[in-house]
Amino acid sequence: ATEDYASVWGGQGNTASAAYSSVYGGGQNSAIGNYAAILGGTGNSAGMGATVTGGSLNNAQGLYSSITGGASNTATGAYATALGGRAGNVNGIASVGILGGSTGENAPLTLAAGYQSVVTDTGVKTTSYTWEEYQKYYEMAAEGKPVSGFWDTRDENNIKRLDNFATALGYQATADESQTIAFGHDANDVSGYKITWKQRTDGQYNSDGTQNDYTQAPEKIEEIHYDTAYY
Repeated sequence: ATEDYASVWGGQGNTASAAYSSVYGGGQNSAIGNYAAILGGTGNSAGMGATVTGGSLNNAQGLYSSITGGASNTATGAYATALGGRAGNVNGIASVGILGGSTGENAPLTLAAGYQSVVTDTGVKTTSYTWEEYQKYYEMAAEGKPVSGFWDTRDENNIKRLDNFATALGYQATADESQTIAFGHDANDVSGYKITWKQRTDGQYNSDGTQNDYTQAPEKIEEIHYDTAYY
């Protein structure tokens, strides 16, 4: 433990290198973000406010993201969750991957349940609004009236509402159309994501054996595609 209020409780080779971060048992785990927590497992890493519970080589770097069990799962989306399985990449805000399911960067609030299942960016309907149009919906919500969808307000000149979220269910299911539930996939559908990270400049290695700089956002997230269909 190297920062104020950071703590390591048992285990072997664990590090807590950010304020209020903590590691409880396990081995070679690294809590590198403020308020990060890792509970057991091996070779896990957690960023700002993220939590990893058990498993191996899991990497929760999205703001307040979480990973429970499994191996080699990654959560880059804020508030994203990965549950068990292997090699899932949960990139959408507040999205969920189960048993190795993955979601696209622009697929918030989606569910990919099943090993190698995927909800892509096109599995969500996106509508653009002006700031003035958005304010009308904001006022409706403030009055307690129902307003559907997830609002992306990062660019005031291009407010986006995302809704009609797709769901992928089962082994190698790919959901790439909004308001659908997908079972299986077609040729050329997205099979998953390859994440490329910027590299550390201090010469040190992470708990997973890489020199990826998890203190920065991924350099790029690329789609991987199937050659053949499966149903």
